[in-house]
Order: sequence, then C-alpha cells, then structure tokens
Amino acid sequence: EEIKSTHFVSIGKTGNNFVFCGTGFGHGVGMSQYGAQAMARRGNSPQDIVRYFFRNIKIKRMYK
Repeated sequence: EEIKSTHFVSIGKTGNNFVFCGTGFGHGVGMSQYGAQAMARRGNSPQDIVRYFFRNIKIKRMYK
C-alpha cells in the first residue's frame, strides 16, 4: 500500500512486516477534502459528492 503521511508515531517490525503507526491524513471515515475537491472540479454536484462519501443517506432541505 501507499504511505499517505509521514507523521509517524512509531515504526516497528513484526516478523517480516513493518508496522507504521501514525497521525494525520484523516481517520479513514467521512469525506476526503481532496476527493471532494477533485469531484467538484469534474463537475459533480454537492449532492452527488455527499452521496458518494456517505452512502444510503437522504439529503433534505432544512430551510425555505
């Protein structure tokens, strides 16, 4: 896999595997600001972007 951040808290080795524990580059849930930006630049609507990152939701207008 690609290492997306160099903000490591620790690096260890278990057998033949290296384990990188880090911070930064998101928490793995929710909306990626870079992904949303790229989708917007391709012309996706705000609703399409939200639906992409948050599946099975209903978007509802809360004001008139």
